[in-house]
Amino acid sequence: MSADPENVFDLVSAQQRQRAADAAAKRATAAASPYADFADPVAAAASIIARQYMVGDLRTLHAWQGELHAWTGTHYNPMPGADLRALLYEIGPRCSEKPVKKNTVDNVADALRAAANLSHLMVPSVPAWLPWPAGAASGARDVDARHFIPLRNGLLNVDDYLLHEPSPRYFSPYSLPFEFHCDAVPPTAWLQFLASVWPDDMESISCLQEFMGYLLTADTSLQKGLMLIGPKRGGKGTIGRVIEQLLGAGNTANPTLASLGQPFGLQCLIGKMLALMSDVRLGKHADIAAIAENVLRIIGEDTVSVARKFQPDYTAKLLCRIVVLGNEIPVFRDAAAALPSRFLILSTTQSFYGKEDHELGNKLAAELPSIFVWALQGLRRLRSRGRFLQPASAAAHMRLMEDLASPIGAFLREQCVIEAGAEVPIQKLYEKWVTWCTTHGRDRHGTEQTFGRDVAAAAPGVKAYRPRINGERTRYYRGVRLRSPDDPDVEDGDE
Repeated sequence: MSADPENVFDLVSAQQRQRAADAAAKRATAAASPYADFADPVAAAASIIARQYMVGDLRTLHAWQGELHAWTGTHYNPMPGADLRALLYEIGPRCSEKPVKKNTVDNVADALRAAANLSHLMVPSVPAWLPWPAGAASGARDVDARHFIPLRNGLLNVDDYLLHEPSPRYFSPYSLPFEFHCDAVPPTAWLQFLASVWPDDMESISCLQEFMGYLLTADTSLQKGLMLIGPKRGGKGTIGRVIEQLLGAGNTANPTLASLGQPFGLQCLIGKMLALMSDVRLGKHADIAAIAENVLRIIGEDTVSVARKFQPDYTAKLLCRIVVLGNEIPVFRDAAAALPSRFLILSTTQSFYGKEDHELGNKLAAELPSIFVWALQGLRRLRSRGRFLQPASAAAHMRLMEDLASPIGAFLREQCVIEAGAEVPIQKLYEKWVTWCTTHGRDRHGTEQTFGRDVAAAAPGVKAYRPRINGERTRYYRGVRLRSPDDPDVEDGDE
């Protein structure tokens, strides 16, 4: 543990130590004193916080985004309304000779939320450092809260890889379910398993290592999700389970991809680090546009208003990253192909069907602390480079995903050349598009207007204009032309 005097976790000055001792004495006095009578809701709420929700001079109960959150010693958990009412019905009879009535409990619960209120303007998203109490010495400037990983035995700073004491000032809805040990041995079973999945593809193993490291912190600035695509019994499920165990089942949501397009489909993602979607299938009734929009907003770090049943909307940036497991590429409609660009794709080709190691799960679970250190090595490499690298082995899958999302992009690549100064009549290009659609079995080619909209999305440099030719206005596209026999052939990997 660091003894650095600039460390914001440690009260190192004599003044701070004295303040902590005074606060502890007040806490002990408050714990020994009786609860205030529920006839005075404000006093009752203050006494409950003083007795049960203080560590030193730091409050450990906060009302945020319409819910109470209580510190567990490593992170903050939402307190369901039923739990709060059970607590108050337990305390109430000790404070008054009169029976505790429902409206009395309602009043105290309301006063407790007010006393513990944490302004959304002060903490717009989590994790975050809570303000120091009034009169407390703040110490050094807080390091970006996203650069810490909360674990059972402390807060790990990924800037210097030093482990610090847990602090109730660190307002985080999660912590990882094991302890950090920097001297953990290499995860032998895990490395052997990955070598069997990708026997000749270190790029994919390195990419997975970096993405698993990326999952450990709340820093979502690289704005990427992950897809694992391959045959049945190809190792995808095992990788997904290890990721879920690494982050903790309580920190992982398991929605279906289709559910993200439903009215309350995002509610299960609140406070979660990961949305793990396995065996992805999109039926004909799935709202593809809504799914794509929500996935883009989540990965793109947008502030999202999440509808919640019987509660106010939750408005913040969602922590969770998205990992999709499937046997085939899901189909999205997105002319600009923005969604494929938000994903890394790892392709598995091996199948262990009939050759499964049924003890592998137990072996890998025993290596979680070592897998954590292995993932940290990937995180360090990723942060040094500043971006992910898409493995070449999945380039064909990436191109297929782009073409499925944006057929207009495939048409422009195969039939056209994008270059400055080139031009083509709009009617001629549209007729070529209709022919291409017929050849490729697409019965919905749209109108000339929808075609123009999709061209603008897929190739922003292409502009429509109307030059005067022989005294008449003719509609042209500038910046694109039809491919000629003299142009080089298009390869699958061509951009």
